[in-house]
Amino acid sequence: MYYLITEKAEGKIIDEFTKAEIRRIVPALMQALNAIHNFPIGETKFGDWNGKGVAKNDSWKNYLLRFLDRFEKYKNSNGKKILEKKVVDKILEIFKQLIPDCPEERRLVHGDYGFNNLLSDGKRITGVIDWELGKYGDFLFDVAWLSFWEEELDYMTMFKRDYEKRNIFVPNFEKRILCYKLMIGFFKFLF
Repeated sequence: MYYLITEKAEGKIIDEFTKAEIRRIVPALMQALNAIHNFPIGETKFGDWNGKGVAKNDSWKNYLLRFLDRFEKYKNSNGKKILEKKVVDKILEIFKQLIPDCPEERRLVHGDYGFNNLLSDGKRITGVIDWELGKYGDFLFDVAWLSFWEEELDYMTMFKRDYEKRNIFVPNFEKRILCYKLMIGFFKFLF
């Protein structure tokens, strides 16, 4: 078991803000996430890291394929199942089709970048906590995470516009987001 003791960050988790307050924080939220994605990570492998910050997958696609194996195990298990086999088969089919559209670009990814893991003073992000699901891979995973859990704010469109405004070309944007949303949804609800 690992833990970290750090200086206290001012503010409160974003979950405790009103929707109007959250809307005012969104630019700071996006700026903080962009800083995370551009943090230099050196030479490392892909996927989830261990307690020493080491990942074990040779590629991002291999990391995604490992999740595909978990989906298959769920489908073939004798345990309690929430989804019918044909639904799981359709999810797997779409997920498999989307993996080739995901890049082999390695960035720092929080993996759980959401309102319960962000601290703010109402103007800026003062802390990002809970790095348990941190990984090295496609930065759009965090955008998909935000987009998956938030119903009122269209993070996918906000980030896409931000990248376009900053002349950052993001190929296969929608396909990558869908791939990661399928992964997030399947993993969170079934495991």
